Amino acid sequence: MILKVIVVVCVCAIIGLVAFQFVDPNLDLGAGGGSTTIVDDKTSITIGVTGEVSSPGDYVFTEDKPTMEDLLGASGGLNTNGDDRCFNLEAVLEANSSYYIPPKYDNSNICSNEPISKISINDGTKEELLTVNGFGDAIATSIISYREANGVFYTLEAIMNVSGIGYAKFNMCKNYIILHD
Repeated sequence: MILKVIVVVCVCAIIGLVAFQFVDPNLDLGAGGGSTTIVDDKTSITIGVTGEVSSPGDYVFTEDKPTMEDLLGASGGLNTNGDDRCFNLEAVLEANSSYYIPPKYDNSNICSNEPISKISINDGTKEELLTVNGFGDAIATSIISYREANGVFYTLEAIMNVSGIGYAKFNMCKNYIILHD
């Protein structure tokens, strides 16, 4: 009886080994029906996008300097509530970073047809910047000083380069600032 079990196991193992020789190693067996792309980790970078895009997530780019236009293209573009005043398509993006696309209308009010009131961090006056939740006198002054020394902001996340604005402050203000009208 034990001899029969050993023979059956050996025959099954031989059949399995022979069958695997005919299977294409590049075959994608996933349910999506797409193909798998192998990317050289030394030349690729990952950039994330969240917020009002069709497919938020992390995307791999093989070009040296992907732009916001490349990222939005990879993510399927803006959804119907994406605010196109909050990014520049030409902005060169940093590797291993994530970018946020804010809503044009308040997501908590389904019936809202009035856009969220936003202030431009590229040309807003000190008084206008003070109306943004979380911006006091020192931060409004720092934004203007930074802008004068470094030029315009090309992404919303670049405001975190301003002294006094970190991740928590950015999360507080990100839906209420824009880059251009």
